[in-house]
Amino acid sequence: MTVAIALAIFLAIILTILLVFTESRKEDALDRTGDMKFIHSLLKKANEKLLVKDYHGCVAVADLILSITPEFAPALITRANGLSALNFNLDAIDDFEKALSLGDSDAVTVGLLGFSYKKIGEIEKGQQLLKRSIDMGFKGYEMAYNLQESVSDDVTKILVEKARQPENLKRRIDDDIIGDFSEVDRDELNNLIGQGLTQISWLISQDPDNNELKSLLRNLKEQVDRQPDLKD
Repeated sequence: MTVAIALAIFLAIILTILLVFTESRKEDALDRTGDMKFIHSLLKKANEKLLVKDYHGCVAVADLILSITPEFAPALITRANGLSALNFNLDAIDDFEKALSLGDSDAVTVGLLGFSYKKIGEIEKGQQLLKRSIDMGFKGYEMAYNLQESVSDDVTKILVEKARQPENLKRRIDDDIIGDFSEVDRDELNNLIGQGLTQISWLISQDPDNNELKSLLRNLKEQVDRQPDLKD
């Protein structure tokens, strides 16, 4: 049992360290949204929430981003980290896997997906993903991987049994985090959204036949209408 507890504590520590490490990797992917600077600003806000452990705020801002641009992998990864911290592990897995399917297959994200599988008792699958991450060149997971490989089958069974509890297998209720913003957050988000509406409208004026921009503008307006907390 002592080994099991030590393993759990170690995994929690390494996850915290890796959340900080992934921020620099996410910045490299921001160019995928082109001139949508307000999306970048929203993602920065979500990452700030994540780093100060305001996980509800992180998920709420990431929800907003993904309601506008559903296939923006950095926002999926940020939301997955927030959901994982809130123990919505199945939802976190969905987001990590979607981000990877979109081509954001960096070693860190692969490893974080592996840890998420471990949290629901899928130890073997988690180990496979950690090994894949290590083989891709990220050595930060080697200690966690080797530690798990060194424990006995009995200890692994204990870890699996502990992980497969209902609290680790819950899913978030639709919209249960929407509007979880402070007054300061609302002011900042309103300002960013206003910038976004102005920016997209201007881009459409320069490219009137761009249906992707028109869809982005429509999604943003619909999201504002859906969330009273983001209105004046």
